[in-house]
Amino acid sequence: MSDSIPPLRQGDMPEMKGSFWKMVGPGAIMVGLAVGSGELVLWPWITARFGLIMAWAPLLAVFFQCWFNIEIGRWAIATGESAMNGMARASMKFIYLFLFFLVILTMLPGWGRLTAATLRFLLFPDGGFWSEGSVWASDWLWTLPVSVAVWLVLLGPKKIYSGVERTVMVMVLIIIVGMIIVAIRIGTAEDVGSLATGIFTFPPVIQLDNDFDFLRFFGALVFAGNGGFGILFYSYYLRDKGIGMGHRFPMLEVDIKGKKAQEDETGYLYEDNPQNAQRFRAWKKYVNQDIFWLFGAATVLTLFLFMFATFAVLYPQPIGFGDSDLIWKLSSILGSVMGTWGRYLFLIIGMAALFSTILANTDGGIRMWTDIIHKAFKSSRKWTPGQMVVPIIFITWPIGFFSLWFFETQGVTVLDFFFINAAINGIVMTVIIPTILFMNIKVLPRSARPSPVSVTCTLMGTALYAVFSIYLIWDKLVAMFT
Repeated sequence: MSDSIPPLRQGDMPEMKGSFWKMVGPGAIMVGLAVGSGELVLWPWITARFGLIMAWAPLLAVFFQCWFNIEIGRWAIATGESAMNGMARASMKFIYLFLFFLVILTMLPGWGRLTAATLRFLLFPDGGFWSEGSVWASDWLWTLPVSVAVWLVLLGPKKIYSGVERTVMVMVLIIIVGMIIVAIRIGTAEDVGSLATGIFTFPPVIQLDNDFDFLRFFGALVFAGNGGFGILFYSYYLRDKGIGMGHRFPMLEVDIKGKKAQEDETGYLYEDNPQNAQRFRAWKKYVNQDIFWLFGAATVLTLFLFMFATFAVLYPQPIGFGDSDLIWKLSSILGSVMGTWGRYLFLIIGMAALFSTILANTDGGIRMWTDIIHKAFKSSRKWTPGQMVVPIIFITWPIGFFSLWFFETQGVTVLDFFFINAAINGIVMTVIIPTILFMNIKVLPRSARPSPVSVTCTLMGTALYAVFSIYLIWDKLVAMFT
């Protein structure tokens, strides 16, 4: 293991006080992070093309991602550290690898582009006062008000987590209530039967064509739920919420003037005695409930609601879903069934889903950049995480903005952004999950280590993503040399 990070300190596990509902937040943010990609974009696109025959795939992906998040949460509550810090303890090579991937993903702002386009259609449903092809109709231009709204949420409250949690929870509530209304209004018993058939069909069916190859299927599998780098965000939110050993650390605060003193980010390990073990089990029970009954259930519900609505009004209709007006097309077709109010309801739901995702992605991305920079460059440790928030925003944002402008002018579609992003994140997951599982088994006290069931489910999920990743790499290598 890496010797460039100080060893974990000794400390008793804090006692859990308060009910589950008083600590709700981290899992809800993870739902908001997940809902704007696979749920709103990729799987409705797949449903419009192929129906609900592959509904088993996102359900399987969410199931395994629950176990992945459990292991991320285990490290966070047992040590108070981020999962990224746990990766660095295993090997600093992971940090430099992730730095490379993070730079690439910063140049693929698919969520920002789709959110901007949806905002434009919501405000100007008739196209606006500009002519077709005008710069005012460009997605890259409309990312400006979206970015400002994100900055206000992040930089407005003194404690970043509080603003993100409240905003995302409101967005998720809008999404779930709105989609239940849509499903009841347009769905039929026959549609419910089609969904059930797609879930329980055995052997599972994978349908591919020229526009939906295995690469895109893999990308959709990754973004069904909360895959890739996004799973690492859970450890940041547990820590900021004061869950487990995270109780020993303060919330991240914006510190523009540098008033806060540098704090030791090194985590803790508890002595493996009955009292500490009992306290850990109490926190672990909270994480289980947060992941399986909040993140897992809410993610599957929203995912199936979006797929169900798409199936009811679109299938079979292989229309041009590669354009940035994806949400507008879906809302227009829905409006033909439900009327104008239905169109605007879906646009509002789409904005809520996309904004919650871009907000959580921006917040988690800032935390990850801070984490990686602190680990990779020792000279950066003179700045606190709070001092680094604003500089990171205004360094990474122009990269994404100009990349979006360039790719849009080159005709790259929103779905291209999503599928490339998902493929990279899928490969990243095959590195993250087994490493965190290894650290949990090797480093944590015996009473905090994963059970055989958790190890088995985590390794099965990792094997699934590993097979897909190996296939993708092999496929691209063959294509390069043939």
